[in-house]
Amino acid sequence: IALTAFAAVRSHRLRVQALWDAAQTELRGARLEIQLAEARLLALQAQINPHFLLNSLNAIASLVQIGERDRAFDAIGRVGELLRMALRAGQELNVSLADEMGFLDSYMKLCRLRFDDQFRYRVSMPESLGDWRIPALIIQPLIENSIRHGMDPSRPLTVDVRVYARGNGIVIEVEDDGRGMPPDRPGQLPQGHGLANVAERLRLCFGEAGTLVLAPRAGGGTLARIGIGG
Repeated sequence: IALTAFAAVRSHRLRVQALWDAAQTELRGARLEIQLAEARLLALQAQINPHFLLNSLNAIASLVQIGERDRAFDAIGRVGELLRMALRAGQELNVSLADEMGFLDSYMKLCRLRFDDQFRYRVSMPESLGDWRIPALIIQPLIENSIRHGMDPSRPLTVDVRVYARGNGIVIEVEDDGRGMPPDRPGQLPQGHGLANVAERLRLCFGEAGTLVLAPRAGGGTLARIGIGG
């Protein structure tokens, strides 16, 4: 009886130890997955920042070339402020929506300096949504995409940025009245920098609850829509 009891206790201890080892292995795997996801997010942010800086420097160079000295100095000051904000945001995976919109406003003012009357923008966001946490520098690539693919030298480009609540989540829309999407790639996200990175960062942060869709705008232009939660 004693031997049978001992064997039963030993068998139970081995099963418990096996379960404990399996749990520890799973936990280590989960931690590694989180670390890899965070490293990938930081790498994606690093891909976007130099691209943004290059575009800003090109904007200043354009002002210098046309002899707009005062506007060039103003642009340099704005770039410095944007870099300060970008470096601060780069230290965190997520920032408040209010901070992100503040960064975006400074960026669009710089675009306004560069393109003058060729670039117009509007922003609307309820103050109550300002505390929402979103990936840092997630909206600026949408504006950049509108300028790069939508601007037509023959007429001004207007970009509307809208943020609103939907269910238990939020929606961020960037809509332009530019040249629109290529007819052979309706709704397809371009590969490489920009929108593809935005989509990947949303997936890493929110899983299926973070989405980015691109669609033609009624009357011409493009609509980019970020959905988070709800």
